[in-house]
Amino acid sequence: MSFLAVLSVFVGPWYIRNVLLYHNLSGMQETMGGVPVSALANSAVHLPWIHAGWVLLLGSLWTGNNSFSTFSRSTLALLLLGYCVAATVCAYRLLRRKLAAGEFLLIAGFITYGVALAYSAAVTYWFSGGKAFSPSPWYVQPIVPIIVTVLFSELMHFRFRWVIASWIVILSTCILGATYWVKLIPLYTGFSEGRMTIQRLISWYTNPELLSSRLSETAIRGTVLISSWQWQFCFGRSCWRFL
Repeated sequence: MSFLAVLSVFVGPWYIRNVLLYHNLSGMQETMGGVPVSALANSAVHLPWIHAGWVLLLGSLWTGNNSFSTFSRSTLALLLLGYCVAATVCAYRLLRRKLAAGEFLLIAGFITYGVALAYSAAVTYWFSGGKAFSPSPWYVQPIVPIIVTVLFSELMHFRFRWVIASWIVILSTCILGATYWVKLIPLYTGFSEGRMTIQRLISWYTNPELLSSRLSETAIRGTVLISSWQWQFCFGRSCWRFL
């Protein structure tokens, strides 16, 4: 009851706002005029769920700050593999012991969130006439820290935890570093030559005048460079403490 009370105090005003402005709880523009149940059922039947799930997983790992510029799917798939192995270990451990009341509540929350994502996918498919079929990737981000915390907490009791954890940490750090230094900073400073290569990357960063002048138009000069190193350092140090 205390949890529901705190949740109502902090989240309740947002849902009241949605009802007042959009006449629905979700605040989704697609549902302002209501969604026919028959249309949702038809979407659920024809929606390519496997492909939609794959697109959502990849998009949840990396969107390039909503630029959706290219990134290696192989790298993202390898990171997903690490998470899948961790999830398998977690599920195995949970099935072998008696769950506490809080764990049942946590699992119920995961299921509820999954149903909400499926609902969003069905609404998107119906609203777009079948042209779009996956929820927005940022819908997954609020639950990602919880999932990672649960997986790592269960891995603490696994003999080969350092192998799985190293896999996830190293790939995540590489993706995080590439996001700033190989993707976003060149993108913000005008790089438009397609896929970035090592040769192009070197030539781009050997022109500090161009970088400084372009970044001063999109962000506080130098801040984006400093903050990227800070984020990578904090992420790596926090994860390696687990080992």
